[in-house]
Amino acid sequence: MEQGKKFFEVWTTLVSDEIISMSHSFGERFFLEAACRAYENNCVNKGARDILERVIYLHMITLVNEDIGWYIKNGLINVTAARDLASKQDRAVKDLVPYLNDSIEALGCNRFDRLHGPIARDYVAFNAQTDFENFDAAGKRFDFTKPVTQ
Repeated sequence: MEQGKKFFEVWTTLVSDEIISMSHSFGERFFLEAACRAYENNCVNKGARDILERVIYLHMITLVNEDIGWYIKNGLINVTAARDLASKQDRAVKDLVPYLNDSIEALGCNRFDRLHGPIARDYVAFNAQTDFENFDAAGKRFDFTKPVTQ
């Protein structure tokens, strides 16, 4: 703007990446602060606390891992700590997996009969056929409440 450019041009072409990044960071901070407050103040059920702790940890480690270069460049994480971050994220995913059905049910998403399309059916059979609008060709819906068998 000091060079005589209009505000809209500066906003949309010169600093849009920074604005998007800042708004994304603000949203992540807002989410994490609210989740941590809920964990500390509102979550009294031990099982729910265990799940929420795992979800918060996985979310935070994923955010750091996505921008690990920035954290190293700015001296917030050293290379030694960064080297182990991916394996910690993998471990966090594996630690959350046993709680997925409980998490889905807690969110009220346990009604898999509402799912449409090949994700709720045999996606291999769906992809093998030529009529991709024919969801019935993928067979009957999976029962997500039962264990998977190979």
